[in-house]
Amino acid sequence: MPQIDDIRNAFFFKGLNISEIARKFKVDRKTVRKYVYQENWNVSTDTKAKKVFPKLEPFKEDIDQWIEEDKRDS
Repeated sequence: MPQIDDIRNAFFFKGLNISEIARKFKVDRKTVRKYVYQENWNVSTDTKAKKVFPKLEPFKEDIDQWIEEDKRDS
């Protein structure tokens, strides 16, 4: 968090632009832009999509059954 505070202070109080801040803190410009314009810090921006395998869906029950049988045989 200290780096985020430093980035926001450099932008809002020191008047540095995004490229200057990115060079100064050795981070990507997109990262600086995200930190500068993010208002709600309680919401996570990292969301992982659930993996979906539509081609395997018809075979999922068989695969699960094979795995269970393999566990019992071992």
